[in-house]
Amino acid sequence: MVPQHGIDPTTGLPHYEAAEAASLGPRTAAVLVVEVDGHAITTHVVGPEAGEALLVDAAERVVRAAEALGGEVRRLGDPHFVVFAPTADDAVIHDVASHLALVNDRPAALDAGALTVGIAVAPRDGTDVPTLVRAGMVAVAHGRVEHPGTAVFYEQAMADGARERFSVGRALRMAIDRREIELVYQPQLDLVTGAVVGVEVLARWTDAECGVISPTRFVKIADELGMTSALDRLVFDKATEQLRKWDDAGVWVPRMSINVSPDTLRSARIPDAAVGLLVRRGIGPERITVELIESRLLEADIGLQSLRRLRELGVKVSLDDFGTGYASFSQVVTLPIDELKIDRGFLADTADSAASLAVIAAITRVGQTLGLTVVAEGIERIEQHEMLRALACPIGQGYLYSPPLPADELVRWLARREALHTNPQARPTVADLG
Repeated sequence: MVPQHGIDPTTGLPHYEAAEAASLGPRTAAVLVVEVDGHAITTHVVGPEAGEALLVDAAERVVRAAEALGGEVRRLGDPHFVVFAPTADDAVIHDVASHLALVNDRPAALDAGALTVGIAVAPRDGTDVPTLVRAGMVAVAHGRVEHPGTAVFYEQAMADGARERFSVGRALRMAIDRREIELVYQPQLDLVTGAVVGVEVLARWTDAECGVISPTRFVKIADELGMTSALDRLVFDKATEQLRKWDDAGVWVPRMSINVSPDTLRSARIPDAAVGLLVRRGIGPERITVELIESRLLEADIGLQSLRRLRELGVKVSLDDFGTGYASFSQVVTLPIDELKIDRGFLADTADSAASLAVIAAITRVGQTLGLTVVAEGIERIEQHEMLRALACPIGQGYLYSPPLPADELVRWLARREALHTNPQARPTVADLG
């Protein structure tokens, strides 16, 4: 019998206690660790009752799966459950676990309360319950990142990968604390006049031991380990500090676009703190654009109040990678934004896809109708530049004009460009733009 104090009041299920591992051992051939995706966000944004409802629904599904396997269920702390199954048959376990990760015959990742399942089987993954539970936790963590809403068997490579991510994450935390994240700046140009209208700020990191870490990788690790807000604050601070230095040196950069995670905007204090920093540095808020990825912005309306406050204070808001997430054109009307950024994937497909060309044209028209600035990113070929001009897309950026540059190289790029366009003998190419 499990003592009453070991019962979870939300689901009515007993908690897993380390002390009972020995008694569970003889009847455990496999462990299934189940994670309820989105529980923390739902609790924070919608409310505790909604978070509890997700857990209750998940508990019912997990209990049914355990019954199908002849196993037992325990709570493993929010947002996890663990099933102790007496069978080690991979096919049977995977079939039950896969159905557990489905809702109405659809991948659960498409629904609130998606379930990701990590599976560990004895004896290959461990010979005792604590080891199997740890292996199941590693598998579910891997599944959450790589295959949310699915069932994943533990593999040793997952543990190796988890240790590697932890090692890189520890180095990243130190790099953030030491302000070792470097910034580069990609020019944004008026596609008609060729004037530089701003730069996008991009973070770069080279670790002494790991070498160059791609932005995709370290941003993902920062997100997994809860360092996104610290990274965002560092980038914002260093970027605006650089903008002030350019102003003092007489180098005019009209505006600066800075990527920010919606997670950072959960704090209601962020908008006023950010604008307060701009005021202290003598930078007009209208020169700063905050960029957010479309799909993340629409997750449970995270940060929308902060975005509205930023706009009230004069900061511009851009919806990045537009067209790749879930926003419809009608939703754009209600979002607190000033700019749409066309995802580079549509540009890459224009040579072979009439649909991509139609999407770009539609986004441009929507921007014109709603009074939003439209920016195309990833311009690499002259044909793309000409096509965007023909569609009246006003602003673009990409390697056709310039790669992202360190601050000193950007100054030299601006100087060369200025010299080129003030020289009456010069014959600018399309890549020089103006």
